[in-house]
Amino acid sequence: MRLPAFAARLAKLAKRPWCFAALLWAGILLCLAVLADVAVMPLVARQFAFRESVPDVRGMTKEEAEKRLADEHLNFRWAKVGRYSSEVAAGGVLLQIPGPGREVKRGRTVFLTPSKGVREVAVPDLRGQSQRQASLSLQRLGLERGPDVAGAHLSIPYNVIIRTIPAPGSLVRVGDTVSLVISKGATSGKKALPDLRRAAVADARAKLADLGFAAVVDTLRDARPDTSFLPGTVCGQYPLGGEYLGAGDSVRLTVVP
Repeated sequence: MRLPAFAARLAKLAKRPWCFAALLWAGILLCLAVLADVAVMPLVARQFAFRESVPDVRGMTKEEAEKRLADEHLNFRWAKVGRYSSEVAAGGVLLQIPGPGREVKRGRTVFLTPSKGVREVAVPDLRGQSQRQASLSLQRLGLERGPDVAGAHLSIPYNVIIRTIPAPGSLVRVGDTVSLVISKGATSGKKALPDLRRAAVADARAKLADLGFAAVVDTLRDARPDTSFLPGTVCGQYPLGGEYLGAGDSVRLTVVP
């Protein structure tokens, strides 16, 4: 059937009362359906949906944060990689998304970022470096240069670093201070420390006692530096030999078990 003929027949049917009423009601029902879908249903859904206010779990421990979110009918998911923080202890909540106070549907997932705590770095070995080189090395690691200590050494030149306090390899927090023992020819009232490596621990203790130094003995926990170190001998010392120390200063000896 051609379109003009169909339109003419439809117009003829529309003149009949029952047909006109049916078309009118069909149009009204269609408009109501569209209105309900676009405006009414979203309002109803928001009205009856359970909503919760996201609590502030930042700074809480893992157990505290998970319990608090569960009590508020919220789920949680932890980030696989944490971030360093000087304010939140390791394992605690550093960040959360959504943020505190946000209105969300019940059952919403809150994403948590754990704190890795304060970042630690190893004190570098600055022996033999100039003061400028040592300061730059500390700055690159986020460490502060502490008060200098005047020292002396048999072979390290004037104004050159003899050692650090704490010792190289010690773990310290970013922002901590490291003092430098600098060769200043300060030998008054001091005695030179001998190299005690490969000496029997009893002999090393006796030599230190004769010089007026105190011995602190540690047992080696890792593999030997090389096989030439026999059991019961000193394989490491700090400070190293050649430095001038005062009476009563401590020397740490590492002994092969």
